[in-house]
Amino acid sequence: MKKTKLFISAVMLTLLFTGCNSNPSGPSYTDEILNNPDWEITNKSAIHFDTSNGVYTINAKENGCGFKTTITSAEPKTVNFKIKTHILDQYDGYMQFLIDDEIIGQYTGTYSIWQNEQIDIGSGTHTFEWKHYDTNPGTYSNFAANKQADPYIALKEIKLTDQSNAIKSINKDSNNAVISKMWVASGFYSEVVDKDPVYASWPQYGKALVDTHGKVLKLATYKLEDGNKCCGNSTMTIKEIEVSEDSTLSFDYKCDLLDWSDENNVYHKNYLKVYVDDNTTPAVEGSGFKQIWQKASINLPKGIHTVKFVSGTDDFYFGNNITNATYIDNITLVPNTIASVDIYPKGLQETYVNGDAIKFNAKALRSDGSVISDKIVSWSSTGGSIDSDGLFTPGSAEGTFTVTATIDGLSASNQTIKIHGSNYLSDPVTINNHTFTGEISEESGTLFSKTNNITLEAPSPKYTKFAANGFFVLKGSTTNNKSVRVFIRKQGPGALTSNNQYNPNYRYQADILIPPGDFEQRIWLRFGDGLYDVEFAEADATFNENYDQYEGALTGWNVPFSEGSVIRCEVTNKTGLNWSSDDCAYLMPSDNCQCDDLLISNAFNAVMAELPENASLGQKLQALYDWEAHTSHYDYVSFSNGQSTPKRKKQDAVHVLKYGMAICEGYADLYTAFARLAGVKATFQYSRNLNHNWTEVYYDGKWRMIDVTWDDTTNEGSVDKKPTSENYSYFLIDPNDASHIKTNSGGSDRITVYSRTAFTETQQ
Repeated sequence: MKKTKLFISAVMLTLLFTGCNSNPSGPSYTDEILNNPDWEITNKSAIHFDTSNGVYTINAKENGCGFKTTITSAEPKTVNFKIKTHILDQYDGYMQFLIDDEIIGQYTGTYSIWQNEQIDIGSGTHTFEWKHYDTNPGTYSNFAANKQADPYIALKEIKLTDQSNAIKSINKDSNNAVISKMWVASGFYSEVVDKDPVYASWPQYGKALVDTHGKVLKLATYKLEDGNKCCGNSTMTIKEIEVSEDSTLSFDYKCDLLDWSDENNVYHKNYLKVYVDDNTTPAVEGSGFKQIWQKASINLPKGIHTVKFVSGTDDFYFGNNITNATYIDNITLVPNTIASVDIYPKGLQETYVNGDAIKFNAKALRSDGSVISDKIVSWSSTGGSIDSDGLFTPGSAEGTFTVTATIDGLSASNQTIKIHGSNYLSDPVTINNHTFTGEISEESGTLFSKTNNITLEAPSPKYTKFAANGFFVLKGSTTNNKSVRVFIRKQGPGALTSNNQYNPNYRYQADILIPPGDFEQRIWLRFGDGLYDVEFAEADATFNENYDQYEGALTGWNVPFSEGSVIRCEVTNKTGLNWSSDDCAYLMPSDNCQCDDLLISNAFNAVMAELPENASLGQKLQALYDWEAHTSHYDYVSFSNGQSTPKRKKQDAVHVLKYGMAICEGYADLYTAFARLAGVKATFQYSRNLNHNWTEVYYDGKWRMIDVTWDDTTNEGSVDKKPTSENYSYFLIDPNDASHIKTNSGGSDRITVYSRTAFTETQQ
């Protein structure tokens, strides 16, 4: 385990400890201690060395027996050894390990489990001693009679190594205000484990980073060794932290602590608790199974302090399937003062004149990046207006503007707020490095006429035949509570049935519903270049008053066209691209996956701005996946009530962002929009058997499933929408390996939804 940070070095230790490592592949081990004159041996007859496994066994009946050595080191090093005890403290005392005559650890117990010990030391001369210490000599026969074995202590693999960077060393500030004298680790089972980097556990599906933490400290409460289950508390103590001013100890932690009930229905609890000095109330508590990484901070006033980390269990009962451990990383100690201000969202943020507001937040950061809470933020902007809560409202002026947050005299700015003109929907749109102008040209045919309830106005097309580049804008208004239904079908084989009727199973068609009132919307020609049939018609979409709180979600709109209100036209899509119809459908915006909407692109840009410039595509997809899981929770109201009563929220990508909650349909819509913004072909998938939706992306040469719904563990109603645990079970997996896909007598249950219309049956 890692006890960072005392400091040492290597010259003499390398000579003394060489050969102490076990070598399972070798025929025998060399005794480098008992016959070495540089080691001071106490009661050599009570210590046995086994050449078959490299283990030193110390008879616990012999009080004080052990060995000791002095080492001079020129640079920091780590002392490593493994220890196993078979002693009871009420009978046989302890095995003690001392550095410079100070007790670093005391070991007792009968678990017969090897504990890993790693203690970092600084340069200089140090003494190391392992010895048996008995408080009540003379009671060994009782112990032997009860346990049918003599008490013993076993040691092996004593060695000196270069210091690991598992935990960052305690930092000194520029005035040397912080002094860390020693780290100590002891207890049941602790070790340094390598988590740098951790990729998705299905590398055959492409490398996407799951965990960016490097070597970390693992404090375990359970271990299976030699077929035996063992459990107990593991601790790490930072001793004698001396600070000359108010300071803060911060660290990252991740709990993998599974609570359980035994066969008698007794509940057993596992936990992380962090104690400061002699306080019996923990300064930090953590629990939970497969938790996400979290950061905690503890304020330490001027003086000398001890901080103790305990990964523990409420008793020594162990169940059948336990993987209990706490991981700790990035321990830092810095003055409790503001070093910088961080403002977010980062990246390009866009809106339009008198349009949607943008919410900004700011954090006061210490020099290690930890957050100082409850600080008052002063906001200012070079255009529009911003209130005391960081809500930026665009004004009537177009341009690029700056928002600045100031905390205690330190400031940070976001200089990438772009305010478009009121006609921004007619502006060109870039998708996957290609710009679509939306320009209307070559108009001919019949002049559009006003229907009874629909009025179109510029920049809408004027005639029933025209050409467009990727999309065109439809603008106007309706009366009498009529909606506008837009039906789009690319001409081609299979578009019509043998009876010359529209084929409902034809891929390249889409239905769009525009709510009553004034409207302005891009109509995307999503299936590549060629001829399209486009129809506009009045629709009697029922507006249900129970949807008021959900911004007018609509039901019952999928009614036949009223022939007297239909405007039919033929549109030629001219982009010059040689994308296939499928590629266009997978990359371009759709009615529910609105990757051209500014709210969606703002969220996407904010996520991308937090990544390094050289981030891989897999890292980008994971970051979007994490962001959606962290900012949304599952909407049980829409799931349960949507099937029988009109309470279901709208599930398109924009409304998922607004609500911060979704069912599977909404999760899939938002992630599909994100993936398309990343230049990745993405499709919305549906399962009849499960009545469930997810996203599939074309990544690393294959289609991969991404199901945020089934991986998001956030409970509904959570104030902090971050999930309590992390799960990548359905991230970039082969769809054929997923439990979603079932086979009926009629074939596969996996259905690709090309059009992603506004009307979808209720899904989980």
